[in-house]
Formats: sequence, structure tokens, C-alpha cells
Amino acid sequence: MLAFQNSMTVEYKIETLPSCNPETSAAKEKVLIPRAMAVRIEARLLKSDFKSVDEYVSYVIEQVLIDVENEDSVAPDTLFSKEDQENVKQRLRDLGYL
Repeated sequence: MLAFQNSMTVEYKIETLPSCNPETSAAKEKVLIPRAMAVRIEARLLKSDFKSVDEYVSYVIEQVLIDVENEDSVAPDTLFSKEDQENVKQRLRDLGYL
């Protein structure tokens, strides 16, 4: 749904994707995006399977949230192998930091 707030902003009602939590899938919120961004998204719709700006923006936001939530769930100890961690510790010892 497109509603003009002022000459610089376009308001879209964002529908929750089916992949989201089913308990809140019917809930809808409004998100304000710059008009220039809306125009860019509309141009991309022609080259995609998305049917609306709402659907496109919902998908992009969902993917960003998944990525961020996955980053948050990665334990710092799993970012580097045990061998890498030991090499860093040894290098820090050699430099006098540990």
C-alpha cells in the first residue's frame, strides 16, 4: 500500500512473510522509506519474482534479520579453530602481551 507522507518519503505497509512466526504473520506495520529507494525497488521488481515493494522489502528485512541473528548465535570460540586460537595465544606470549 502506497501512501505519500511528504515529498521525500514514501510509506509502505509491510506484510509479514509466510516464513515468519505464524502467530504474528497476520500482523502488519508501517515502514517509511525514502522515495528514491522506493523507485529503485520498483525498478528491481520488473527483474524479479516479487509482486510488490511490500513483498520485496519484507524479504530483504527477513534475510538481514536471519543473518544478524545467526551472527549473534555464533560463539566466539567457534570463529577460529583451536589451533588458530593457540597460535594467536602463543604469538601474544612471544610479544609479551600474555
